[in-house]
Amino acid sequence: CSKEYMTEHGLQLEHFLFAKWGWSTSNNHVWWHMMRGGDVMQLDADDDAMWGLDGHGSILWRPAGDVGKHSRWMRIDGPPNVALKLIAADNDERGTWLWCISDDDRIWRRDPGNYHEKDQHDKWSDRDENGHLYWTKPDGSVLKDLKANMGFALAIDDRGNLLRRHINGTCCIDPASPVHCWCGEKFAPKLSAVTDNGDHGLGFYMPSLQHKMDETWTASANRWLQQLTSRDDGHNADSPHEASQYFSYYCDAGIDHCSGLDSSISEFLEGWKKVSRSPWRQWDWGILKAEYSHCSRSSETCQRPLKHYGAFREQFMQHLFCCSRRLQTFEDERCEGPLCRAYDMTCPGSKLLTSDMDCTVYHSHDPGTIIQNMSLLAQEKLLPYVDGKSDIGTLFDVSLYGTWTWIPDEIYQRFEWPASSKSLFEKVEGRQTDGKESTAVWVFRRKCTPSARQAILDKVWRIIREGAEDIQTENLDKLVVALQTFVGNLANGSYGYGTYTSDWDHLYQDFRAVSSVQREGYLTYAATLEVVGRQQVGLPTTFAEDYHCMRQVSFLEQLAFIAQHIQTDVPEEMTEKSFSELSIKLLLKSGKYFDRLLEVGGPGYDEGFSKTQHRDPNAADNSVLWRVLQAVYGSTHLDAVLSGVCNQNTASSASVSTMAFDDAEVRRRSCMDIAMWGNAVRHMDAFRRDTGDLIRPMVQALYTCLVHPNATQKMHRTMSVKEAMLDSIGQWANAVPPLQTPLAGRLAGYGRIAWLLAPILALGCLGFSMVRMRQRAMLKRKNKYGLQN
Repeated sequence: CSKEYMTEHGLQLEHFLFAKWGWSTSNNHVWWHMMRGGDVMQLDADDDAMWGLDGHGSILWRPAGDVGKHSRWMRIDGPPNVALKLIAADNDERGTWLWCISDDDRIWRRDPGNYHEKDQHDKWSDRDENGHLYWTKPDGSVLKDLKANMGFALAIDDRGNLLRRHINGTCCIDPASPVHCWCGEKFAPKLSAVTDNGDHGLGFYMPSLQHKMDETWTASANRWLQQLTSRDDGHNADSPHEASQYFSYYCDAGIDHCSGLDSSISEFLEGWKKVSRSPWRQWDWGILKAEYSHCSRSSETCQRPLKHYGAFREQFMQHLFCCSRRLQTFEDERCEGPLCRAYDMTCPGSKLLTSDMDCTVYHSHDPGTIIQNMSLLAQEKLLPYVDGKSDIGTLFDVSLYGTWTWIPDEIYQRFEWPASSKSLFEKVEGRQTDGKESTAVWVFRRKCTPSARQAILDKVWRIIREGAEDIQTENLDKLVVALQTFVGNLANGSYGYGTYTSDWDHLYQDFRAVSSVQREGYLTYAATLEVVGRQQVGLPTTFAEDYHCMRQVSFLEQLAFIAQHIQTDVPEEMTEKSFSELSIKLLLKSGKYFDRLLEVGGPGYDEGFSKTQHRDPNAADNSVLWRVLQAVYGSTHLDAVLSGVCNQNTASSASVSTMAFDDAEVRRRSCMDIAMWGNAVRHMDAFRRDTGDLIRPMVQALYTCLVHPNATQKMHRTMSVKEAMLDSIGQWANAVPPLQTPLAGRLAGYGRIAWLLAPILALGCLGFSMVRMRQRAMLKRKNKYGLQN
């Protein structure tokens, strides 16, 4: 489902996924609670049932409370030979009244009763008891939205008027409107949509929400719209091509940025004292987030410390970069030389209130030295105010990476690299968004190698067997050396032209050497580009032959982070009874990694396949998670679900909706639950006020997914809950399908051809043998007659 609405930034499109309706205690829940072989395009509900329209304009319904493994959608007869595009439902003492708008913009109303019976077309009418059309299209006007509630049908016409009529079809007179039998709202603003909330309408008003209270319309509900549009969907609020995204944009030769560091601290402290009437005490971003998550006061009060500290963090980092660049290139005061201009920094990623800052520091030869200088300079400036650790990783939750996911074209053009190194990159053209044309970026031509996949698989098992990797702060000396090697080799052309696999293995070995000493960084380029570049920022890059490798590597990288959090956040003494309480921390920290197991793919991404190449369109074949769950839990139910969901096979709908679930299927669906809803835990403002209704189902699904029912008896030894969870992650890692190399693919193709040709060759050999036998028999016969003569 999708709905257009107006905001201060212009027209936006909101998408809704009807994926999960109810929770069933008997089998965890029913996933993809939709009708097989059909689609639900628009929904409404009353006290008795949920109602929907499919893509053909037909009506679907299911009684309230009809959830669980035997539930299904049913069809109801609509007006004869009429396709509907909008449905609204409400009930009174007689039952449910249905109001619909057809494709030709007429209103149809159905009387209550006999929903299960066929051939009930006579219950539909487009006219009232006096023979007048329910909607006469006054002056050519049509209705754009329709709801039903509290005894009225509520409608918005194309002029923005809010109108209502009695649910049973009789006329509404007071207050009068220009439209026959429809009441008006004389104080209502012009609206674009209406909800069926109580005895009044809540409508989208251009450009804000309007809410009717008594006889007055107010915009007090705009905070709801702000919460809806500010939730974290994994995308950056700003595009990486905008000038303000480059930290060099803020560096001004006429400003003393080093003094700006001191003044920004003073202004921050003074500003907070004015706001709160108390001194600032907390300099740890992680503790501030924890305090916010447990805050029980108003949203404005709870968010104030993070907002204030976050604004300071942004300003401080800008001065920090510019000051460090100035100290490092002091002889080039106006930064006009190529070495100075090659320095830059961006911080893409989520812009949530609680988000960290993952920043990339660019330079053509040595980004490591400026990273080291920025870290040391920050410690020096903040040390007088901070007790204990004063590194920016702890204070600001900032990571400075010297390896990049992509290089913006503006920065790339400043790098004076040899032709061989530049040939390792490919240009990704920008695309137009919100009326602005984005500039191009550069990414590595080869994105993934088998050695990268093996490296991250080894890391997953290393964490499972040996424990969490403790990189709380970067080893700056090791980081500088690793970056000098990696970027220095690009600067002098040591990686060649990328003609041979060994060139790429050498490059990515150096890339991983840098990543392995950085805090909370992805180990591989493939996962960084997939998650940060494609999923978060939406780079329209192409993958072609790296398609499967990238998804597998990204999947394994998420498992590595999940295993890391299990090792650090799950206590050894955790039991099944204490799981609900002790696992919440794990779920809140690792939810985003479960969410990233669901790959972003399909339309909208150019995978780089040529017209002659073919990729199976089946969604399951392109999803590592589907194939892993299939390998771990079997394929009996999965094949049926795929047949119904992916192929829209109506013939299998009955068997899918009535099948009994075994333990493996319940575990599979629980795992899909966590993956589908993992990102929900990042809605901190909702979870901080949660009394258990939000987190409890997710905790239950997490336990069902990762803890085997017989875990305590596995392998004839007692297995703790923590060991069982790690064991499940290990099974997932081992179940990732092996990569098929080009040679293996060709051999497999030759093998299939050989199997096809085998019967033909066999028949040919048999025929040849029969011909030879006949020839020999004829020779014998001739010899015999010759002797007689």
